[in-house]
Amino acid sequence: MLDLPGTFELLADAGYAEFEIGGDYDGRTAQQVRELAATYGLKVAGNHAEFHRSSTAATVGATVTQP
Repeated sequence: MLDLPGTFELLADAGYAEFEIGGDYDGRTAQQVRELAATYGLKVAGNHAEFHRSSTAATVGATVTQP
């Protein structure tokens, strides 16, 4: 289990204002992560997530091309 509060505290103390996160949010919802980050004056700037070509592309209306 990750120590998100401790990590956010370290980021804030180091002067970071934004960060990117990946994984499963340590069992939290995206909203809970945003709220927790905000308590340390941080903002989630990006997220690393697995991309499922068949479902996600249709959902977001993206055009996916094969390299």
